[in-house]
Amino acid sequence: MYVARLFALSLVASCSGTALDARAATDASLDAASTSPIEGDWQVTSMRCGGERASDGATAFFTAPNSSAFSVRGTRSTYTLTTATCVVTLRSTVTWPSSGRAIFTADGPFACAPAGCAATCGTTPSIPYVYQYERRGAGLVMTTVGETPDQSCTGFGQSNPIEYTYAPR
Repeated sequence: MYVARLFALSLVASCSGTALDARAATDASLDAASTSPIEGDWQVTSMRCGGERASDGATAFFTAPNSSAFSVRGTRSTYTLTTATCVVTLRSTVTWPSSGRAIFTADGPFACAPAGCAATCGTTPSIPYVYQYERRGAGLVMTTVGETPDQSCTGFGQSNPIEYTYAPR
């Protein structure tokens, strides 16, 4: 997120398309030798807002045909939100300040295809995404910690923290 992913989803309700991956080869070569505790490709399968079921509006962003996913390779992460009319991507650097905690700091602005298809296109999150994470079997659960730029819940009138459950892609 990337986690994520995890930005003002309510602002991109009309988005979708194909995935952006202009820097994939560069990212792969930069991080080929490094690994992370959450290495892999992850797809959101469920979420909770403030301990409650997330609204239908929030869950629409990861319910087929839409998807919300992220990948981690070493210290690099790419979050991708795909809807019928827009693909929103955010690349981040990941750090692990303590066991079970991950911080995703944006490397630049949200990229969109087509350009301008979401309100977040071209904007850069002003604070990092901080998560507490736990591996559960083959899956992953990530919960926002403290202030977050992710408006997946608050954008629909619900409260934080946000808890995402992921399955491997």
